[in-house]
This record gives sequence, C-alpha cells and structure tokens, in this order.
Amino acid sequence: MACWIWVSLSVCHLWAGNPPATLFSVNGSSVAADEFDRYYQHSRKTSPGVSVQHCLERYIDYRLKVEDARQMRLDTLPAFRQQCAVLQGEVLKGYLLSPSLMESACEEMNRKQSERLLSEVWVELSYATIPLSPHASREAERAAVDSMEAIAAFLRSGGTFGELAVRQQGSMDIHQHVWRPMRGLLQEFSARLADKQSGEMTEPFLSPFGVHVLKVENRRDSIDRKTASVYWKRQWELQGERHPALDSLRYLQWLDGRLEDCLLSQRLEEVRDGLLAVFWDAWNNGMVTQEEQASPSELGAFFRAHQQDYRWELPHYKGAVLRCGDKKTASAVRKRLKKAPVERWKDVFSSLLQEHPEWKAVMTVGLFRIGADPYVDKLAFGCGQLPESPEYPCVFVLGKRLKNGPEAYTDVQKDVEEDYREWQSSLRMQRLKDRFKVEIHADVLKTVNCSGSN
Repeated sequence: MACWIWVSLSVCHLWAGNPPATLFSVNGSSVAADEFDRYYQHSRKTSPGVSVQHCLERYIDYRLKVEDARQMRLDTLPAFRQQCAVLQGEVLKGYLLSPSLMESACEEMNRKQSERLLSEVWVELSYATIPLSPHASREAERAAVDSMEAIAAFLRSGGTFGELAVRQQGSMDIHQHVWRPMRGLLQEFSARLADKQSGEMTEPFLSPFGVHVLKVENRRDSIDRKTASVYWKRQWELQGERHPALDSLRYLQWLDGRLEDCLLSQRLEEVRDGLLAVFWDAWNNGMVTQEEQASPSELGAFFRAHQQDYRWELPHYKGAVLRCGDKKTASAVRKRLKKAPVERWKDVFSSLLQEHPEWKAVMTVGLFRIGADPYVDKLAFGCGQLPESPEYPCVFVLGKRLKNGPEAYTDVQKDVEEDYREWQSSLRMQRLKDRFKVEIHADVLKTVNCSGSN
C-alpha cells in the first residue's frame, strides 16, 4: 500500500506564547513546521539521504489524501471506525498502563500460576471470528457460516490470516499467532482442537460469540514465562478498569475528559489521519481497477510517449528457441511458425505436436537478454558455446534482435503497466492540488532541522 500510518515517537513541543510556525496549508488547514520536521527526521532514519524537498512533496500528498478522505466522509464508514478505535486503543493502552505495574503483575501471576499453567498443554492459534449476537436469527447464522466457509476455502488454498485481515478491513475479528492454554479455552474451541496438529485447521463452527475458524500454528506441553506473560497481558485487557497495571489517576482524567496531554492528543490525531490516508488509497485503487483500467491502446500510447525510458543497456532477442529431435521435424516446425504471427506461435506449436505426437520438440518463447540463454547467445549473438543435447540435437532460433530497446509495450508490459498506474496516481494527486489550495511558506521550510539533531 502506497500510503502509511505514521505515529510520531518524538517529544511534543510546548510553545510558550507563540504558536508554531505554519509551513504550508491545505484547503485552509495549517500544517506546522515542527509537524513536518518530525516526519522528515523519521523518514531520514528509514531512507538516509532523502531530501527535504522530496519529503515535503510526499507529506503534502499525504495531507491532500487526508483532506479528500474527510470530504468523502470515509471516517464515517463502520470499518474505519472499528480500525481507528483499535489503533487509537493501542496508543491509549501505552499511555494509561504503567510499565512498572505491568512487570510486577506479570511476575506475581507467573509465580502463582507456574505449577498449574506452565506445565499444561498450550496451543499457538491463528483464528477468524464473525461476531454474532446470542439472539441472532437462523438466517443471520446461516449467512455468517456461509461467509466463514468461503474464508476457510481461501485459507485452505494457501491464503494467510494476514492477507485476510487486509481484505476484510475490520469486518471480522482476526488474531494471529497467539498462545492460549487449552484449559482456558471455550469448550467449543478446545473440543475442535483436541485432535488437531500443527498446521491443521478446523471447519467453521458456532459458539456463543459467533462463527469461527481456527488454525493450530504450534503446540507445546509447557510454556515459558515470557510467553505466559503475553497471555496474562491479553487477558487483563479484557478486564477494563480492573487491569492490574492501570494508572488510575490518568484513567479517571481520561474518563472525565480532563486529560490534557499534548503528545497523546497528537498521536491519536496522527493515527486517525494516517488511517484516513490508508482508506483513501484503498478506495482509489479500487476505483482504478473498476473504472480506469488501461486498455491496450492506452498502454501502447503511453509506451510510445515514454519509449526512451525503456531503452536497454544490453541487446535482447525477441522470439523463440526451438530444440528438435531431428532435422525433418525442425524444418517443418520452422516452416509453420514463419507463416504465423509471433502472438500465435505457442498455439501453433501446440497444435503441431497434437497432429504429430511422434515428433520430439520443445520451444521457449520470450524476450532474451544477451547472457541469459546459451542457445540465444550462440545462435543469435554469436558468442559462447552451444550446449549439447543428444535428445534434441537440432536447435534453431526464430525472431529478431532488439539492440536499443523494446519495440512494443508488450515487450516490457509489467513495467509499462506499473508506470502507467503511477502516472494515473500523479494525475489524481494533481487534481487534488487543483481542488484544494496548497500554500507553502518557503521561508519557514528553511527552518526544518536537516541535521537530524533535536
């Protein structure tokens, strides 16, 4: 995904008297220089040498996406609300829970429970749940089970729970690689896991909480204290205000709306804006797939307009390598292929072998860079040695050399399609810039901390 969720980890600057300087504005909304500076310093850690100007362009694009997403009311979508609540909850959890209290609570729990839990069977699970009300109708249950059966088929075909989480976008509960004691599981869960080994998955089933599918990632007859501590922490999160590591004062201030913390407010807003940008990307990528899919004529026109960008440093050969069992077969194949366009060579060759099952011949069609195929190197470019093959002694190539670059977009189709998508994306961003007024204060940009020091 082209966009990202970036949460600042730097210290929030408190301004005494004067507000932070505005670096640029989007649709009238100001973006402070220190906000961009934090983004720039973060970018330098992941991409050393990145320029201020390049980061500024990326950050403006990001703010444009956020503004357009707000205009589109993407923040009202149920999937957005759910994911935003989860992500902001993680930020709040880190703020409201005391690390020292958490450590001592885990030590105490491990001490109390070591004999009972550290020596029993534990399972590492990945699972998906479609939540259902205990009073759901039979029709709702059936629909949920049908949906989960489709999900199970996706997982059995090689799909992962991570891919599923991206596809579902918060429409179900998905957990990956979590350790649970068998004794602590719901009876509906433990009964279906009793005979499952690592890598095996259950069929969809119902419980009082919804419809589930489980996969056993691993099993152990005992567990280490570190993994058990992760389990305690997850269990405590379900207890809300009874969490043993909760900072009671901060929690009460937060409940009453009296919690004033610059860093916390900033991080919650950045999480929300970052998720808006992610939803904007997902929405627009879907629109491109459905409505703006490039036609062959459009790709061809794009390729011709940028043909110089696809020139090669090394020559290529466009055509086919054919290896045959005897000269008669080679002559017949060559004769038939010469009468057909390159696009149909594979079909023609397949038909020939069906007509003459006694023939021994293999063909490879494509674009061959010099040095990539020994047959092409010798027969088309006159270099190297021709491999010997008693089974296919007659070898020839059919096609032509391309010295400077591809002659059609199909020669470099994946590259052209990717570049075309990027071009379409740049057009969308330009339309946003035309729609939302962007004002940049160049004098303020000079104050961005290029050294990376605080």
